[in-house]
Amino acid sequence: MELLNISQKALNYYRKHVRGNEGITVDQAKRKLTRNVLLAKKLHPNCQEDINKGNVLYQYGNLLILVKDNCIIHLKNHYNVNSYRDWKLDRFKYVELSKEFGIEVV
Repeated sequence: MELLNISQKALNYYRKHVRGNEGITVDQAKRKLTRNVLLAKKLHPNCQEDINKGNVLYQYGNLLILVKDNCIIHLKNHYNVNSYRDWKLDRFKYVELSKEFGIEVV
């Protein structure tokens, strides 16, 4: 599986706003976020501009991931407990993808 690319803006946000990722390398961030997109719920972008640009929005728990042309261009970490009520993590697939991408599972 090919890894998604990540914009510098999205990488900086990931390091600053997603717990446990303060010093993450670009390669490790790509691996983790690609895994997360594969486990995420695909949502409809809420603005027509994103739809027209071909952006795809994913929800992974509290994390919203915006992807365009195989590149993560924007992240938003929502702290609202109800924001991920319709999403459930598939633990088995999480472990399998983590192994496939060489991500240590804690």
